[in-house]
Amino acid sequence: MLDPGDKDFERSRDKAKEELARYVEEAGRKGRAEHLTERLIESKTGRHVEYARLDSLPTLWRNLGREIPACERYLAGCDIRFKRFAAFMQEANPAAEYLYEVLAAAM
Repeated sequence: MLDPGDKDFERSRDKAKEELARYVEEAGRKGRAEHLTERLIESKTGRHVEYARLDSLPTLWRNLGREIPACERYLAGCDIRFKRFAAFMQEANPAAEYLYEVLAAAM
């Protein structure tokens, strides 16, 4: 049986491990154009960049914060359009997984 050690030390070690993991991830991304773009967007909006997957567009659209809730008929029509678009992109550019990967040249 291992001695659990000093609790303050263990908390400090856990915090250091988390910080090291963040540092390693950041070091791996630094200098890439995507990373610089993300940092610019984060600095302008104050929010972390989240990329929309093509197959999740209907759900994302339904869960947008709206002042006036959209009716179910409208949302169902939007679901169909987003699903048709995702199906089209699977055919036109199967490598595109995220919305930012959709290019006019691929259509």
